[in-house]
Amino acid sequence: MLDRDTTERLAEIYEGIPVLGVMPRSPAARAGVQAGDILLEVNGIRTTGVDAYLAAKGWREGLMTVRVARAGEELELTLAESKDHIPSTPEEVAALVAESGAAGVIAQAKPRRFEAAN
Repeated sequence: MLDRDTTERLAEIYEGIPVLGVMPRSPAARAGVQAGDILLEVNGIRTTGVDAYLAAKGWREGLMTVRVARAGEELELTLAESKDHIPSTPEEVAALVAESGAAGVIAQAKPRRFEAAN
């Protein structure tokens, strides 16, 4: 797996969204999305940022397609909507974060300062 800085730099080059972690047992994990991938498209819509991702994200007949860049190749993956239990308590979410290894990524997160818009 690539380190966070490299993944973020590649996302800038590809004009996509860096995948910094994938929750175990999630539709993305089952489809093969991996930390270090660069999300390029969701449901055929280019995802150059979070706003574009949110606009494109949606289940169509229980499926979602994503295109990712990984190791210099582009892959199209199909995610199937999950009927599994969705964690809803802080303890369940913490257990999934720990299981996914995302806790290490979160701990490495660079502090960012946000200011309110006038």
